Order: sequence, then structure tokens, then C-alpha cells
Amino acid sequence: MLPENTNESLTDPNSDQATKSVLFIFAILVMCGIFVSCTYTTEDEELFLWSFICPVITILLGGYTFTYTGKAHVGGRILFYVFLVLSAISIFLIWYLIELSHAYSH
Repeated sequence: MLPENTNESLTDPNSDQATKSVLFIFAILVMCGIFVSCTYTTEDEELFLWSFICPVITILLGGYTFTYTGKAHVGGRILFYVFLVLSAISIFLIWYLIELSHAYSH
């Protein structure tokens, strides 16, 4: 008779899935940071690229939050709502800067 496996992470597929999802989200964010830092851009272009990372985080956290139903889903939802607000602010500021630049184009 084989001994029973008492390790909870091996018996609970959701905890393994959650860990992998968080690691993949972190890896994507690191790759976004590397892309923004390593590409040849001016200071304005780099600021513009960094402003798109917040919506990327929001999309990834949204997918994670609404598909994961484990113990830690409340923390994920709180982070999602925080980044949703930050994304809205980021998008609004980019829109505002673009409209402000039209005033100085003449």
C-alpha cells in the first residue's frame, strides 16, 4: 500500500494553478519593464510607454481575479480594483496630455 500524500499543494490543483498564474503575471511585468528600459526612446516616449504598464497589470489581474476561486481571491480582487482606478487615471492623463499637445501645435 502506498503512503498517502499529505502535501496540500500536490492534492489541491487550484493552489498550484494560482502560484503559476502569479508567476506568469510577474514574468510578463518584468518583460514589460525590460522592454521599456532597453529600447532606445526619448524621455517623453519612455514616460508614454510606462503609462501603458498599469492597464497591462489591470488586464492580467482581471483575468486572474475572475478565474481563480481559492482562498486568496479577496486580495486579488482588492489589487484588481486598485489597479483599475490607477489605469483609469493613467489613461485619462495620457488623453489629457495628447489634447494639451494639440494646443501647442500651431
